[in-house]
Amino acid sequence: MGYKIAPSLICMDLLHVGSQLEIIDRYGDYLHIDLMDTQFVPAMGLFPGFVKAVAVASRLPADCHLMVKRPMDYIEELAGAGVKTIVPHAEVMATGAFRILDAIERSGCRPGVAVNPATPLELILPYIRRIRRLTIMTIEPGFPGAPFIWECVDKIRQADRIRRELGLDFEIEMDGSLGDENMEALVKAGCDVFVAGTAALFGRTGDLEADFRYLRQRLDSINR
Repeated sequence: MGYKIAPSLICMDLLHVGSQLEIIDRYGDYLHIDLMDTQFVPAMGLFPGFVKAVAVASRLPADCHLMVKRPMDYIEELAGAGVKTIVPHAEVMATGAFRILDAIERSGCRPGVAVNPATPLELILPYIRRIRRLTIMTIEPGFPGAPFIWECVDKIRQADRIRRELGLDFEIEMDGSLGDENMEALVKAGCDVFVAGTAALFGRTGDLEADFRYLRQRLDSINR
C-alpha cells in the first residue's frame, strides 16, 4: 500500500485558496477537511459550503474529518457536496456506531473513524471490519500546530498489526504535526496517509510548491 499525502485545508491561507488548490492538485492525493462544532472540540473548523466549493474545484477526493458531537447531522449534506470519505470520531460513536456507518455507506461515501490520542483502539474493534480509513490523532484534536504526541506512534503500530492479523485493508492515517523529526517513525509504524498541515506544508518556508516537493522527496526516500 503506497503512501498518500492529505493536505489539511484548515491550515491554508484562505486569502489564496484558488492558487493553493492548483498546487495541491499537482502534488496531493486527498483533501483533508476538518469540520468542528465548538462542542466536541473548543474550536471552529471549515464549513460545508467551503467543502462543496473545493470538492468541485479540485481533482482530488475530499475527505471530511468530523470533530463534532452529532455526526449524523452532517452526512447527507457532505455527501451531496461531493465528499468521498467521512470520518467521525469513535468517542461519539459509543452508541449508534453501526447506524452512523450505515448512513455513511448509504450516502455513497467511504466510512472511517478517528481516535483521539488517549482513546484505545479496543473501542473500535466491534466495527473495525466496516471502516475504510482509521485516522489516529497525533495531537489533541482541535488545536492545529499543537506538539506531536510520540506515544501515538505505538498506536499506529498496533493498528497495523490488527489490520494484518484480521486480513483487512483499511488505510491508517496520522493527523497532527507531521514533520522531519517523526516521518520515518510514522512510515515504519505502518502509516499510509499523512495529513500535512502547518509544520510540513503551509507554514514551513512559505513556498507551498517547494515544500510539497520536499515532503514527497522525504517520504520517497524513507519508503525505498
